[in-house]
Amino acid sequence: TMECAFNLMLAAGISCSYVGLLYAFDFNGVDRNDPLSIKRRFFAAVVNNMIGILVTYILLHRHHAEPLRVMGIHTQGALPALVLPAILTSICYLGTWVMTYIDGHIGSLFDISQWRYSLSNLIWIRDAVMAPITEELAFRACTAALVLQCVSPISAVFIAPLPFALSHLHHIFDDMKRGKTKQQAVLHRVFQMIYSYLFGAYATFLFVRTGEYF
Repeated sequence: TMECAFNLMLAAGISCSYVGLLYAFDFNGVDRNDPLSIKRRFFAAVVNNMIGILVTYILLHRHHAEPLRVMGIHTQGALPALVLPAILTSICYLGTWVMTYIDGHIGSLFDISQWRYSLSNLIWIRDAVMAPITEELAFRACTAALVLQCVSPISAVFIAPLPFALSHLHHIFDDMKRGKTKQQAVLHRVFQMIYSYLFGAYATFLFVRTGEYF
């Protein structure tokens, strides 16, 4: 239907604008790790989230009494929705945990000074806090919620992660600015796109099953 086509176009638009706004706000940035560029991109991601959530809310409100619940933004059942997927996800990293323990580095995870350093490091905050939160809001709470209005949950698991995966290709230009050859940058980011798609499918599956965007 026309409504479904509009929802899918909007889902793609929210995803594209996430990347587009990063460059619009950081139009003259040279290095994405520069503190000023990081702050500009923080703001761009937040603007995307605010617009995306508002537009998605308005569209979903036509058919749902609680649009935020459909988007996974609510607190009911949040604890099991957080804990169980976290346990499931940690199993994927079991080998890494074991090797960290064997190498004697497990203690660094509980080192207060290390945490203080990380929490004062803009790159760490971007990679570990801001990027995951804003990406999940854009690509799961908004994009996946809109896609789910048009296709089955199973289909959504495979369709919704596509914009999320493709959005990582823009880093090719950042890599080339930092000295990588075009071939190196493309190979690096295509590999990242593939595993980002797989992770996105997994995250969308959790979104469908738990009803929580995070």
